[in-house]
Amino acid sequence: TYVQIFVFPEMLPRLPESFVTPHWLKFIGEILRAISGVSLFALTAFLCGAAFFRRQVTSLPNLLSAFVLGEALLSLVFLSLLTLTGLQTRLTAIVLVLCALPGILRLSPGILHQLVAWQKKEISQSTSLFLDWFLLVTIVVTALGLSSARLGYDAVSYYFSQARLMAFTGLPIFTNSGDAFVVSSFHPGILFTAVIQLFGDQAARMLSWVNGLVILAAGWEIGKAIGLSARARFYFLTLMLTSTAFVDLLGDGKVELISTAPIAVALWWMIGSLQNPSPGRFLLIGSLLGFAIIARPYNIFLVPVFTILFYLLQAWPVLRKDGLKAA
Repeated sequence: TYVQIFVFPEMLPRLPESFVTPHWLKFIGEILRAISGVSLFALTAFLCGAAFFRRQVTSLPNLLSAFVLGEALLSLVFLSLLTLTGLQTRLTAIVLVLCALPGILRLSPGILHQLVAWQKKEISQSTSLFLDWFLLVTIVVTALGLSSARLGYDAVSYYFSQARLMAFTGLPIFTNSGDAFVVSSFHPGILFTAVIQLFGDQAARMLSWVNGLVILAAGWEIGKAIGLSARARFYFLTLMLTSTAFVDLLGDGKVELISTAPIAVALWWMIGSLQNPSPGRFLLIGSLLGFAIIARPYNIFLVPVFTILFYLLQAWPVLRKDGLKAA
């Protein structure tokens, strides 16, 4: 393709044998390195966001919220540095360490004890669904394996190629100087750039998998919040993981899942805000939805409309009965 030949010629295979000769040890080593790299990056994002949450709360929604909030903060920091000073590999590593420190200091006094207690509680509650979870894990592994076969067309043309170009140059330059479309995905794309600089291309592609798992976990918690049974929530996960609209985005190097994860987590907080409204909750909801909008600008036509409809539908019975005075 154009991008392979003129932008990244090293992507082309040097020998025809590379198509048919599997180097299994090298492949396994690269996969393990990629998993380790994206896990470290995800942990850093979580720690960055966890600095804004209470120390004693380690529920799954808070873990998800800390991760997506950390991604938003890292995106803003990396884009600012990219514009002001350039983003070199050493600077990227320093920024990640500094952003993780506040979360480490806040969570360290007892985080291990709380995580162990939470894990035991969840395991005891889900023993009866062992077979369901085994099938679900099988579907997840199969989906991830199938999704790792290729990059999507848009990723090759814009999203992933742009992130890779910025990773190698450390500068905010375009793949094609006459096409500014990639600006629309700079916020999630800069996360790809940081991961590529430190851990390589495959680790960056796995960042979409992490955000996909966040969406699935958020959907599970949303179902719990609205009173769905565990079986019904399992059906939701199965439907998601058997939908090509979702699975195709897991490994193709695009940014849609990164911009959707904050919306899914914000929806959980929106449901909770109906019973326990507070300024902190609404600040978090606004921050997550705001990042979803700047991450993919077309969300400005979707997120505000559905957010207003959500609260309006909840308030409508009261407004119809008591009028505007009830507000």
